[in-house]
Amino acid sequence: MSVKKTISLQEDVFSLAQRNAKLMCNGNLSNYINAMIYNANKDEIDKLQENKPRRCGVIFTATKSTTC
Repeated sequence: MSVKKTISLQEDVFSLAQRNAKLMCNGNLSNYINAMIYNANKDEIDKLQENKPRRCGVIFTATKSTTC
């Protein structure tokens, strides 16, 4: 699930982030910022993920058939 937030960056920080986003994430600044935050906090994020419920069982697509 994603959460939409608005952030403010200094002009120099923004230009550097935008340039790096073009190189690393095909110009997607949001993906670049997510990757930077994730890499800096990987252990803490993994701990948070452990506490979330996990999907169990087999996932299959539902089928519907009718006969008239």
